[in-house]
Amino acid sequence: MSYAERRYCLIGDVSGQRITWGGRVITHTDRAEMEFLFPKLKVVPVTIRPEDAIPLQFVPGMEGIKFPLDRRQFR
Repeated sequence: MSYAERRYCLIGDVSGQRITWGGRVITHTDRAEMEFLFPKLKVVPVTIRPEDAIPLQFVPGMEGIKFPLDRRQFR
C-alpha cells in the first residue's frame, strides 16, 4: 500500500514504539522539522493510512507553532 505524501513519525526513546495521541500515530511531512522539535526522539519514515494518523500541527500543545517552522521563533 502506498500513499502519495511522504510522512514521518516519532519513536519513543524508552518504548521503541510509535508515539500516538488518541490512538493515532503522530505524523509530519517534514523530517527536519520533527527532528528540530523533538531532538531526543528518533524520527522515521512511516507508511500509514490517513485515518490512523494525526498530523503534528493538530496535536494539543502544538497550536502555538506555525508551520512551516521559522526557527527564529524558538530563540
